[in-house]
Amino acid sequence: MAHSHAHIDNPRDLKIILFSFVVITLFMSAEFWAGYFLASVPLVNDAAHMSVDALSLLLALTALIIGSRPTTKRRRTEAVLALINGIALFAVCAYVLIEAAARFNNPYSFNSVSLGIAATGLAVNLAVARFILKTDRRRLNLQAAYLHVLGDMLGSIVAIVALLSLRIPYGKWLDVLVSLGVALFVLKNAVMICFMSYSSLSGRKTV
Repeated sequence: MAHSHAHIDNPRDLKIILFSFVVITLFMSAEFWAGYFLASVPLVNDAAHMSVDALSLLLALTALIIGSRPTTKRRRTEAVLALINGIALFAVCAYVLIEAAARFNNPYSFNSVSLGIAATGLAVNLAVARFILKTDRRRLNLQAAYLHVLGDMLGSIVAIVALLSLRIPYGKWLDVLVSLGVALFVLKNAVMICFMSYSSLSGRKTV
């Protein structure tokens, strides 16, 4: 006799995403308050990037839980969540470009403590990204969560370059170029996730 209750298809993926969500959320909170007390705009901005990561991981977590339920609307719900993740990537892209333009006219002042925290954020994002690589990224929401974390890892590099921009030759232009590269990377992935989500919602097959 078959059981009707829901079960998690891949509990390992669920544990990885839950752990990643907790790590990102804790560091995001620490980085925000450090930026607040140090009056460090780069740290507050990087924490804002991480908040989008946390949202993406929460959506992926929700999709994993919903995906375990044997309902006819399961695939549609997963696709909608992935579409939200994709739209959030567009927002990240716009935010990176707007911040880069603002910094060009008003560069960040150097702060060794802020630099150290930004470098730690880079390490945290790198560790979480490597962890998410162990999940089944054929699922759209897991792929989107991975791309969000990867984008924020690159955002941490932008924060580091921004903090050093006044101390290295052509630092302001390097900041712009790095930010533009990150924005284009995020934009490409946003288009991909949204297209795949829309194709899933409309019943089309993606190549």
